[in-house]
Amino acid sequence: MIFNWFNSSEAEQFGLSVANYFSERIPPTLLPTNDKKSLRKASEVTTKVLSQVQVFRKEHSLNTFQKAKLAKTIQNELLSRGYDTGVVVDLVNLLVRSL
Repeated sequence: MIFNWFNSSEAEQFGLSVANYFSERIPPTLLPTNDKKSLRKASEVTTKVLSQVQVFRKEHSLNTFQKAKLAKTIQNELLSRGYDTGVVVDLVNLLVRSL
């Protein structure tokens, strides 16, 4: 049905879980940084998040509205937790491209 097109609850829940996963492993004070160890850890966590997104994408057929809600949920959660705007925008853009 047409009303199911606007159902984004699963996408929003997944967005919250991605934000939780990311923030548990990389605190907001760690980014942005030039420290090689911190950058390597951030890269590893980002790779794991991307793999989670790939699995979610295979299990769920998201439409444009649901993708937007997913991205907006991740963005708002990370910004509310104190992450730098540039870091959040880059991460969300990377995740959206993989959807």
